[in-house]
Amino acid sequence: MRAEDDDAGGGEFVGARLDAGLRAARFASPPSADEFAAAVEPRNAPAVFRGVVKDWTASSRWDPRRGGLDYLREKVGPDVDVEAMMSSTGHVLVPFSKFMNSCKSYLRCPNASSDSPKAQEILKEPASSEEGCSSSLESCDQVYLAQVSILNTENKERLTLWPPSSSPYLYPMPVYGEASNHSSVSIEEPDYSRYTRARYMKEYSERVILNCGDALFIPEGWYHQVDSDDLTIAINFWWKSRIMNEILVDKEMNKMVQENSVSCSKGTTVCQPTDEESGGPEQLKQKQVNSDSSDKKDSPLQTLEPSTLQALYELISLVHNSAEMVSQNEITEPTSQDAYCKQSNGSKKIAADDSSLLEKDPIAKIILPLKPLELQSMLLAMARTFPRTLEALVLNMLGPIGAEILTRKFDEMDQQATKEQQSEFYKTFYSVFDDQYAAMDALLNGKEMFSFQVFQSVLRQYIGVTLAGLVVLTKGQ
Repeated sequence: MRAEDDDAGGGEFVGARLDAGLRAARFASPPSADEFAAAVEPRNAPAVFRGVVKDWTASSRWDPRRGGLDYLREKVGPDVDVEAMMSSTGHVLVPFSKFMNSCKSYLRCPNASSDSPKAQEILKEPASSEEGCSSSLESCDQVYLAQVSILNTENKERLTLWPPSSSPYLYPMPVYGEASNHSSVSIEEPDYSRYTRARYMKEYSERVILNCGDALFIPEGWYHQVDSDDLTIAINFWWKSRIMNEILVDKEMNKMVQENSVSCSKGTTVCQPTDEESGGPEQLKQKQVNSDSSDKKDSPLQTLEPSTLQALYELISLVHNSAEMVSQNEITEPTSQDAYCKQSNGSKKIAADDSSLLEKDPIAKIILPLKPLELQSMLLAMARTFPRTLEALVLNMLGPIGAEILTRKFDEMDQQATKEQQSEFYKTFYSVFDDQYAAMDALLNGKEMFSFQVFQSVLRQYIGVTLAGLVVLTKGQ
């Protein structure tokens, strides 16, 4: 492994205030895995590896000048959907063939650098798309961070990098939110009246150029923004660094939702309600028993395992009892939230005892022991048999830890199911809501609240800092 000189020229730039030890190293040959682990990653600074993927077969087969877009479209096939930035509001799911056609159409747009020699070569190919020009394929001006290597197989990319120490100048979004790895500042048109420190962000940055065949390592915590010439094809690899594996927040989140927090086996009752509380479910049980001899053999309830069916009855009991309490006492605060707010000042004192959080959320206790596919079967049965109960459960009763556990189970379901099964499940699940976005918001807000609770707990336990004032900001997300 041999390092190059830092001065590569050709549009590269180093800010005047960027510490010399944080500047990107350049290597003319790729390191071995051991060399990378010992000398590159621990340095926590970017590294450029010149020409390390130039011999890949993809470098020639994917070349747009040689029919690379048609090759990819044929190789992937017409029935595969991909997430593409075809909208200014975020990623959308589109057929890969449509995305390839849109890329070719984009190159035909006047504002797509079509005067460049490479673009002209691509434009000589016969047009096979009726898609219009889409300016949404242009480079995004948002800055974000990651532990990632970028392998550039076609054309040129300019990447601007900022170290973690430059965060004050980039105004990162709330750390307890879903977009905490993004800057709030628009790089193309920064609003200095609102983000006054952003005027200094360039002085703490470095711009590197990736040519075809180059690779770039971006360490954990580094912000980066990508600008590309013409149509650029790059491959990204993400992984969790050793640093992040030891971050306290990750450990705390896993600790709070550990399965061994609940001593429950598959055949036992998770949360035993009182006789009065179980009145509704007992009637449902009797109704199911009576239906065994009827023509309802195909009922969704008949397909559930006994332990899963018991969990379903307990959830229904919680929702119905909560609805009765609200009706009688005119209480509007969600039950699951009430469990968190019984302490003084509500969520300001959340996580005082992490081990008790699960005990305070009966919904989370019921969901946690279920295996992913068992939970999927239960939710499908609930959506088809008790849709209004499921709607009330998600919108009105699901607390932060319940939302975190439920969405983690969703991720596990996705790993065990096919694309078709995933699509069918989510279609059925969200169909019970009059406003599907309200359900998504409820899950997202619950996850963000849970992340904030853990973040707050870590600060209090290990640093002695309390951020009670941020609760207002969390509720406004």
